[in-house]
Amino acid sequence: MTRHTSNPPPYMPDPQEENRRLRRVVETLMDRAEAIQGQGVVSAYDLFRQAASLEETVRARTAELETTNQQLSEEVTRRRDAEQAMLQAKAEAEQANENKTRFLTAVSHDLQQPLTAARLLLHTLVENSTDDEAQDLAAGADATLKTMEDLLLSLVDISRLETGAFHCQPAPFPLQPMLERLATEYHVRAEVEGLSFRHMPCSAVVHADPVLVDRVLHNLLSNALRYTESGRIVLGCRRRPSGVDVLVLDTGVGVPADQRERIFREFSQLDARPGGREKGLGLGLAIVERIAALMATPLIFHSRPGHGSTFGIHLPYGRAEPEQPAPAGPGRSTPGRLSGRHLAVVDNDPAVLTALENLLRSWGSSVTPCLDREELLGAMEQPPVPELVLLDYHLDDGVLADAVLDTLESGRSVPVIIMTSHPEPGMRQRMAERGARVLAKPLDPDKLRDALAAALPRT
Repeated sequence: MTRHTSNPPPYMPDPQEENRRLRRVVETLMDRAEAIQGQGVVSAYDLFRQAASLEETVRARTAELETTNQQLSEEVTRRRDAEQAMLQAKAEAEQANENKTRFLTAVSHDLQQPLTAARLLLHTLVENSTDDEAQDLAAGADATLKTMEDLLLSLVDISRLETGAFHCQPAPFPLQPMLERLATEYHVRAEVEGLSFRHMPCSAVVHADPVLVDRVLHNLLSNALRYTESGRIVLGCRRRPSGVDVLVLDTGVGVPADQRERIFREFSQLDARPGGREKGLGLGLAIVERIAALMATPLIFHSRPGHGSTFGIHLPYGRAEPEQPAPAGPGRSTPGRLSGRHLAVVDNDPAVLTALENLLRSWGSSVTPCLDREELLGAMEQPPVPELVLLDYHLDDGVLADAVLDTLESGRSVPVIIMTSHPEPGMRQRMAERGARVLAKPLDPDKLRDALAAALPRT
């Protein structure tokens, strides 16, 4: 009998038991995953996900940086262009300022030549005329020319201050001779305006640039005349422990509080000005302030509207120099000293040359007029040999007084007075070292006469 066998039926787990087992496995795996994550270990998937996120962040940040860099590059280019434009504008402004100064210097030189000739001719007319009406007319014309001269010098001064052409050369000097000279000039001008003028003597010696101090006081006195309708003007000094206050006081209109800053600006003037007074250009106080800054000296200013003003500068004390004999005052002993003296005058302007020749002859001198260096050298070789040479600093063909002095010094020694429209920096000192005195054009006849009397050798 054949025996048949069959396979047993497959094992079928209990579903509920299997579900419990799978749950335990899942819970175990989850506990292990959490434990692994708590230990700082990440899965490959997490790393991939983080890398993808970082790459996206880097890509975004890179795009932002590229945009920012482009913007910065464009801004740098704009700023570079703006800076270049500013530098170009500055250079053009400086060049325009230099051109303006050269123009004013050239124009003022061209104007000062006829001004000098006109004032010298008028002075000659006044001294030689016996007609009172003609003298009055000539004096009025001379006053008008003096006003033109002051306006011209103010324009040139402000331009030279803007370009730094002024140089401060401090030295010890006594104040009294300068104050006396200014008092003599402005006493006459104050009388014409119906004002009284007082000068307080001062024996102090100060250490400053005398040329710049003189320019400051000229501007302050002219300003006081312009704004004082009645009363007086006083020029004097007040001693301080550190130096001397040189002051100009007036009983003029005064300066309102709201205009005290404006009056020091260029081309700015007080609204209230006495009738009949010359207007000017509004540069006087601007020049004073800039010169004071150049000399590093304090500027003094007090004012009461309706009562007057006080302007001045503070100058440090200086060491006294050996006292020099004072030159004779104008109109007294100097004309006699010029009588019978022989002078040579060198100027390339025929009008100025003629005016000087006429004026010197009216003072009793004989004159040899010369248009250039060659004519002067010829005059020095023929009798009568000039006792003094009055020499223009700038001659034709670029010849300067230095070259003429070189030629004269190689021969016989003769006193020389230099005439110039615009003293160059250091020129006065250079000429003084060579024994020559410098007079500024337009020439003041009284100053010229004093300078000639002081320079001529005594007979």
